[in-house]
Amino acid sequence: MLKAKRTPVNLTDFKVRSLLRSNPGKEYIQGDTQVPGLGVRVRPSGSASYVVMKRLPGETKPTRITLGRVEDLSLEIARTKAREAIAATRQGVRVNAEKREQRRRARKAEAETGYASGTFGDTAEHYIIQECPSLRRGGEIASIIRRQLLPAWGKYALADLRRRDLTAILDPIVTSGRLQAAHKLREVAIRIINWAVDRGEVDANFLASPSRGRRRTGIIRRTRRDRVLTEDEIRAIWQASDRVGEPFGTFVRLSLLLGQRREEIAGMEWAELDLDHRIWIIPASPYKTGIEHAVPLPASAIALIRQLPRVCDRFVISTGPGTCFSGFSKSKRRLDELSGIRGWRIHDIRRTVRTGLAGLRIEPDVAERVIGHVIGGVRGIYDRHAYIQEKRDAVERWAAHLAGIVDPTTANVVWFAR
Repeated sequence: MLKAKRTPVNLTDFKVRSLLRSNPGKEYIQGDTQVPGLGVRVRPSGSASYVVMKRLPGETKPTRITLGRVEDLSLEIARTKAREAIAATRQGVRVNAEKREQRRRARKAEAETGYASGTFGDTAEHYIIQECPSLRRGGEIASIIRRQLLPAWGKYALADLRRRDLTAILDPIVTSGRLQAAHKLREVAIRIINWAVDRGEVDANFLASPSRGRRRTGIIRRTRRDRVLTEDEIRAIWQASDRVGEPFGTFVRLSLLLGQRREEIAGMEWAELDLDHRIWIIPASPYKTGIEHAVPLPASAIALIRQLPRVCDRFVISTGPGTCFSGFSKSKRRLDELSGIRGWRIHDIRRTVRTGLAGLRIEPDVAERVIGHVIGGVRGIYDRHAYIQEKRDAVERWAAHLAGIVDPTTANVVWFAR
């Protein structure tokens, strides 16, 4: 049915509201003089919506583009949307077809992730699917997203998130005293938005501080630990690991011997080990640095691995088929009770080993390579030597030194270089 058109006028908010109150009994379009082509479409029922009438290049009939209901859009926003639609139409873009395609993609995204397209939930679910499997702590990050971020932000428009929204979910965690948990949550949230920026889903990350380079204020920030276990503490922990139960006891002893990261030792696989040649190759893909890492194994580490029951065909440190060990918190509390040592973390073992290597006068570059740190700068780029023998000598010296700590009767053993 042909729609009656009224003479365009300079629309105002008051004029638009008066159109809503009218009930002419027939449909018509009231045009706007400020943006030619924009109008308010009023139906017999009295409902009204903003529309744009514009011809595509080469066509004789104008295309009507609906911008939205008058109740949902202000006149200012409607004019902005109208100008964008007119500019796109002049370039040959079929705006209605684009809108239908966007709705189709939105329905598809919602079917895949459970969240509408453009929401934080949609982006976060895609981040979990695409990025988390390749991250060293991907499982932990995915858990943080699903437990803490999705319930709070899942249905929020990604572009609408601001620092105040992040503050709202961090404050209760800070109040409970879990400062490092709050720091980790903030880190994960900012990482997801940065990922969305790189993909072009949003233009800027409004969760991050605009003052990059300045010292962060407040109490939520990463705490640099400097805890190094003393020889008495090492001895107490080693002896208690014999009573704490397996496989956690072996995990602790291997950590003290090898100085590798918690996740690497817990995720050690039989396929990565060559016990005859005394070497453990950590693949590049799950490793933090993204570089394959060769870990020489001293005889004491090989003995520990061989005495473990093989309960899993894949993982060495395991409590059941198909799984690696993960019950760190409970086992660590039990170890603290048995050893009497408090206020330390598993990661402190790694710092202790690196400090011990320095005390044995191991070359700094070799000591860094032993614990899996990447050498930076020009040396890291041009020096591609594997340093296998140097690392082996270092771990053998540390193993002998550790044996003297945990059993002082062996302290008179002297290590000689080949």
